[in-house]
Amino acid sequence: MKKLLGILLILFITTSIYSEQSDFETWQKRAKQGKADAQFVLGVMYNLGEGVLQDYKQAVYWWKKSAEQG
Repeated sequence: MKKLLGILLILFITTSIYSEQSDFETWQKRAKQGKADAQFVLGVMYNLGEGVLQDYKQAVYWWKKSAEQG
């Protein structure tokens, strides 16, 4: 049950952040500046292939960068 709640929370946060703006270049710029939220969203974009070619390795890379910041 805790795992399901965690997944739902991540989906909620992702949807909230992602719906604000889906411009890949803007998120990429912010991610390269070290913004954890942008790194997470960029990972989602790579994972889903939204605004960029789908690339699971890049998704994991950006999620790790985001996770390193807490």
